[in-house]
Amino acid sequence: MKNMDQLYQEHLESPYVETPLTRSMFERLYARFEDVEAKANAALEAHQWELHDYFDRESQKLCARLGY
Repeated sequence: MKNMDQLYQEHLESPYVETPLTRSMFERLYARFEDVEAKANAALEAHQWELHDYFDRESQKLCARLGY
């Protein structure tokens, strides 16, 4: 995994970010993103399609805020 400094720098340089996040907000959102991704994968493996779709939508929202 890339270190947080590099991830935050990529966020600041992303052409998709309209309003850069503070470092602390970025770290919180990135931690939430990792949690949501883990939950989405677990739901997928458990064949819980609706739950997976919910977490996938959440992941997409977080990706947009993080600049991915």
